[in-house]
Amino acid sequence: MRQCYVCQWMDANFLKLNNEETELVLFGSRQQLGKVTLDGLNVCGVIVRSQDVAKDLGVLWDSQMTMISQIANVCKTSTLHLRNIMKKLENTYPLQP
Repeated sequence: MRQCYVCQWMDANFLKLNNEETELVLFGSRQQLGKVTLDGLNVCGVIVRSQDVAKDLGVLWDSQMTMISQIANVCKTSTLHLRNIMKKLENTYPLQP
């Protein structure tokens, strides 16, 4: 059986596909994405499922590249960190009546 080019390249470079972390996102406009029906892709015998959002190097990329998921995530984590800073400040410098 003939291997796909991706599998051949991975074998040549001693790489293995991580089933747990491999994500597939199709990028395009809403109109372009509406024309495509792709549930998954068979890569080296592993079915990689298509998703609307994927994380790469800590950045959340959505299929329309609007960055809405990334902005929401940054706001969420920033609020958490600011709340922790406020708690530490309140403990260090208590308000006096």
